[in-house]
Amino acid sequence: MLARILGNRLSAVFVREERPSPSRRVRELAEWNVEELRRIVPASKFEPVTILDVDNAVVGGRNAVEAVRRHSFSSVTDILVDMSAMSIGTSFPIVRYLLELVERGEQSPNLHVVVATLPEEDEGRRRVSNDVVSIVHGFHGGLKLDSQARSAKLWIPQLSVPKLTALEKIYAALSFDDVCPILPFPSQNPRAGDAIAEQFIEQIEGAWEVDARNIVYASEDDPIDVYRTILDIEEQRRPVFEETIKSVVVLSPVGTKAVALGSLLAALDRGLPVVYVEAMKYDVPTKEDRVKAESELLHVWLHGDAYPRAGS
Repeated sequence: MLARILGNRLSAVFVREERPSPSRRVRELAEWNVEELRRIVPASKFEPVTILDVDNAVVGGRNAVEAVRRHSFSSVTDILVDMSAMSIGTSFPIVRYLLELVERGEQSPNLHVVVATLPEEDEGRRRVSNDVVSIVHGFHGGLKLDSQARSAKLWIPQLSVPKLTALEKIYAALSFDDVCPILPFPSQNPRAGDAIAEQFIEQIEGAWEVDARNIVYASEDDPIDVYRTILDIEEQRRPVFEETIKSVVVLSPVGTKAVALGSLLAALDRGLPVVYVEAMKYDVPTKEDRVKAESELLHVWLHGDAYPRAGS
C-alpha cells in the first residue's frame, strides 16, 4: 500500500529475526518474503537480528535497537514501525528507541505504529518457547530495583491458549500477589473469551486464585480500549499502596497483536514492566503461506504533527 502511494519516496529497513535451527519451510518462506520486499521497496535494507545467544540468553531487543540505531532518519517525514511479524521482544524496544529519539527533537519525523491482525491467525502460530522468563529490553519498569522487591505485584497477562505453558513459567518465576487476566470481549467469535477461560480454568481457580471480579475484558481488535483499561487499573491501584509498600503492574501481552499494541501504549505511558518468554523457533501450518486478505490493519500515530507542540 505504501509503495503504491509513495513510489520511490519510500525506503525501508527490514528487521529479520534470526533464531537457531529454523525449519526448512520457515527458511524458504523467509527467503521468498525477502525477494518480494526487495521488489516492492527497491530502496530497502535488511538487518539480521540474533534473538538468542549461544547459551539461549535473550538478546534480541538489544540487538534490534542497535540495528535501528545504525540508520539516520533525518531526511524522512514519517517513520512507520510495522509490528506484524516481530515478537514483542523486538518490536517494543524498537518503538521505545524511536519514540525517545523523536521526543528529544534530534530528529523530528512523525512516528507511527501499525499491525496487521487477525485473532484466529495470531493464535494459530506454532512456537517452541524458551525456558527463560525475560523482561523486554527497555521495559524493566523498576521490576529489578531492590527498593521494589517488596512491592505488591499485580500481573495483567493476556490469556492465550498456545502460550499457556509460557504464562505458567512467568507466574512461577515472579510470584505475583494478584492476577488480572485479559480476555477478549467484544470479539469476532462471541465465545472466544469463554473458550480461552475454559482452557485456563485450573490456573484461574487454582494456582493463580483469580477473583471473578478481577477478570479484565478488552476489545479484541481495539488497542486503545486495551490501553485505557490497563491505565484505569493502574490508576485505581496506585493510591491504595502509595503510602505503604508501593505497587508495580506487570504486563504480559503474549497473544493477539491488537492487545500487544494496546499494552505497548500503556507500558510507554506509565513506565510499566513487560515480561514474556521468547520463542526459540516458529513454524506455520501448511495452509498459512501468507497473511490472509481479511487481516485488519491497525494504526496508531504516536508522535508528530497530530499532537500540539509545547508552547503552541
